[in-house]
Amino acid sequence: MITQKRSNEIWVSDLLKSRFSRVHFELETICIKHNIGFKTISNTLDIWCRDYMPIQLDKNNYLQFTYKPDYLKDFPELITTDYWCDAFKGKNVKKSSLLVDGGNVIYFKDIAVLTEKIYEENDTLSPYEIVEQIKQELGVHQIGRAHV
Repeated sequence: MITQKRSNEIWVSDLLKSRFSRVHFELETICIKHNIGFKTISNTLDIWCRDYMPIQLDKNNYLQFTYKPDYLKDFPELITTDYWCDAFKGKNVKKSSLLVDGGNVIYFKDIAVLTEKIYEENDTLSPYEIVEQIKQELGVHQIGRAHV
C-alpha cells in the first residue's frame, strides 16, 4: 500500500476552489512545485472528499470503502457517493463492503489505525472480522485501535 506521504496525486472537491480559493491556489502551487498530480473532482456535494474518496493502494489501484455516514443521515444532499467514478477512469477501484469514512482510518507502511467509529458502524461484524477484512483489503499486517 502506498503511504499517504508517497501518494503521487492529490484529489480535491471542486467546492474547495469556490469556497476557499486561496487554500486551493496554495495547495495546487505546492503540488506543482513537488511534481505531485493535483486533480479536482467535479459535482461533489461535500467539500471534505477524504471521507468518501478511495484510498490509493499503489500507482493504479484503489480501495473504496462504503460511505454512508450516520452523521449525515438527515442531510442526504451532502452525501457524495459515486461522483469519483469518472475521476478514476483507467484506475482499478475495488469496493469494500465496510462502512468507513476515510478520516477514520490512517495508514503508514504496513500498519493501519482505526477509530472506534469503524467498529460502531459495522456492528454486524465482530471486531476480529473487521480487522481481518481491513488487513486483507489494505494489504497491511498490523492494525491499531484509536480510542477517540
